[in-house]
Amino acid sequence: MAEINEYRQNLQPLIISEAERLFREKGIKAVTMEEVSRNLHISKRTIYELYTNKEEVLIEVLKTVHERKRRHLEEFTRHSNGIMDVLIEVFRMQLEASVTTNPSFYRDLEKYPQAEALLAQISASRREASSDFFARGVKEGDFLPDIDFDVFIRIMSAVEYAIKNNDLLKGITFKQLLSNYIRILIRGICTQQGLQRFDQFFLNS
Repeated sequence: MAEINEYRQNLQPLIISEAERLFREKGIKAVTMEEVSRNLHISKRTIYELYTNKEEVLIEVLKTVHERKRRHLEEFTRHSNGIMDVLIEVFRMQLEASVTTNPSFYRDLEKYPQAEALLAQISASRREASSDFFARGVKEGDFLPDIDFDVFIRIMSAVEYAIKNNDLLKGITFKQLLSNYIRILIRGICTQQGLQRFDQFFLNS
């Protein structure tokens, strides 16, 4: 039994990795656990012995992606030249993800309430961390000192919610959103020093 448990434990990261790849490529709804099992050359029953349903797999995918991003940004921050570099790296990662992820993935999320609840928790934790982020940006001279960043963070959260729930914005890519709206918001809180570094990112992207 111990050998079987160890075998199944070793299978879990493979299942999550393949599910993530397929979810990104096709969207969540279009992917079946049978397809995941077939690609891994295991039985569908094996997957369901580890996960009750597709939403559980999706939740593990979201946790894995979040943890991977968190570790990367933690390491990146330690070796960066300043907070503006970290902000630019966040945008670079989001642009990269938007290119490799089927837009259906984000639309399909609303069909999985537990997964959406997890994303809401992740977003809340990011908002809490944002206060320290912007405070450091002010200290380093990249962000204006007279901005109420609590209000700014709440506005950004409201914008994120509107983007996910407004049919008029569906079909707009993250790159379009970044270039035409988020860029404007971020430029509004930057000092001249911050603007030079932030705008350089767009010249090169």
